Amino acid sequence: MDIQTGLLLGVNTLDSHPSAVLELVAAATADLFAGQNVTEIERMFKQARQSSSNRRYFQEIIVNSDNLIHIFIRTTR
Repeated sequence: MDIQTGLLLGVNTLDSHPSAVLELVAAATADLFAGQNVTEIERMFKQARQSSSNRRYFQEIIVNSDNLIHIFIRTTR
């Protein structure tokens, strides 16, 4: 998904899901990578490490559910 616009760019999944579910996943992904709390955590980590980089701190997020592993990866494409 494009974090700036919220547009879902693609999904790779073993099962089919209704578009409404995928749109909610897109919104949740934006929160995972760019939500207010995550942004504040990144700022605090950078401050603690005395980093002045503009690069986002979290690049991958892994979520385990009952039967699946969900991997969210930040890319530059």
